[in-house]
Amino acid sequence: MIDTARKLGVQSELPAVPSLALGAGEVSLLEMTRAFAAIAADAESVEPYTVRAVRNGDRVLFTRQNRSFSRQAIRRRGRPFTTC
Repeated sequence: MIDTARKLGVQSELPAVPSLALGAGEVSLLEMTRAFAAIAADAESVEPYTVRAVRNGDRVLFTRQNRSFSRQAIRRRGRPFTTC
């Protein structure tokens, strides 16, 4: 389980105990978001980014996204992780 968490972007120290699946370890909101984003992206690891500014004189909002890095984090087996 710890190996999969690492592949999904979790960097916090996780205890190697059976109760880890029940929440025995702590992760940051950013790590949890990164892991869920990887699952939603068909197991591609997602590198988060921040929006530095949203500006336009005529009140049209826009965002600029720097290129994000993604890589295959875990191997899919058959169906996607989630179904809608």
